[in-house]
Amino acid sequence: MTNVFISYRRDDAGGHAGRLSDRLIARFGAERVFMDVQDIQPGQNFEQAIEQTLARCDHMLAVIGPRWLADLQARAASREDFVRSEIGTALSRGMAVIPVLVGGAKMPAGDELPAELAAFSRCQAAEIRDDCFDEDAARLVGFLAGGSGAAGPRLFGRRVTRRALAWSLPAVALALVGGWMVWPGSAPEPAISVAVEPSAAPARVLPSLSYGTWTLRNARDEEGKNWSNSVLQFTSQEETPDGLNLRGRFTWRLNNVLMGTEEISGRYVERTRQVILEGSTVSDAPHEGPERLAAGSYSAVLRADERALVQGRWGSTAQNEPGFPGEWEAVR
Repeated sequence: MTNVFISYRRDDAGGHAGRLSDRLIARFGAERVFMDVQDIQPGQNFEQAIEQTLARCDHMLAVIGPRWLADLQARAASREDFVRSEIGTALSRGMAVIPVLVGGAKMPAGDELPAELAAFSRCQAAEIRDDCFDEDAARLVGFLAGGSGAAGPRLFGRRVTRRALAWSLPAVALALVGGWMVWPGSAPEPAISVAVEPSAAPARVLPSLSYGTWTLRNARDEEGKNWSNSVLQFTSQEETPDGLNLRGRFTWRLNNVLMGTEEISGRYVERTRQVILEGSTVSDAPHEGPERLAAGSYSAVLRADERALVQGRWGSTAQNEPGFPGEWEAVR
C-alpha cells in the first residue's frame, strides 16, 4: 500500500497542495495521505513529530511554488523551518522524494540549497501545470499507485491490466500446448482470447473549500464601504449530487477594523463552479462607530485553479438573492 507525505508551504503552494491532496485521497484514502505537520501543538518536539509521520510513508511529494526557494533562504537562520526539516529527514531515511513543480516554479540548483538538501536538487521532478492540472495530477497519482501513468502494458495491440495479463498467461500457454497436440507440424496458430478488465470509472473529485482560509480583497458593498482583508472560512463541506453543502463564517473587517463574525451556510454547484452563501447569525465585536453587522447573501465563482473566488456579489439582507450591487473576491 502507498502512503504519501505532502510537504509544502501554505503561502507558496497551499492551494496546489490542497488540490493534489484531494486527488491522492480519492485514490488511496485519507488514512494514507499525510500533510499539515505544520499543525504541531505548542511544546511538541517538531522533529520527532516529522520523524514519526515520515516513518509511515513510502513517498514524499515536495510541492514547490514560485516562492519556495526564497522562503527557504529567508528562513535559513530559523531553527524551526518545517519544510527544510521534512525534506532533510526524508532524504536521510532514503525515502523516494519527488519534487512537484507548480505555478511555473523551477527546480532549485544544488548550490542554492543548504548542505543537507543538496541531494534534493538531483531528484527527478514532476510538473503540474495550472492549465492541465487534472491530467498532470492523474499521471503523478498513477505513478504512485505503481505504474508509469499508463493504464497498463499492451498485449496483441490491446491495453490490458497487469492483473488481466497475469490471469491470461496460463490460458495462453494451455492453448498453445493444446494446439500443438491437435495440429503437430505446420499447424495454424490457435486463436487466443485475452480477458481485458474494464477500466474503472474515474473517481469524482470535488474541491476542498474547507482547506485553509479565504482572504477578501477588492471587497466593497452596495454602499461602497471597504471590507477588504475580511476572512471567510468554511468549517464543513458535505458532498451532494450536484456539488457540496457548505457551512462556515465570515470574520468581517471594515476599513481594517474588526467588526465581528457572521455564520453562513450555502452550496457549491459543481456544473457552474458557483458558490452561493446565505448569512444567519451575526456577532459584533467591540469597536468605535455606529456600524453594526447584518446578515447578507453572497455569491462567487471558484476559479479553475481553486485558489480564488472571483466575480463575487452580495446583498445586504438575508432576504436578498445573490447578485445585488457590491463586489468582492477572495484568495487562499
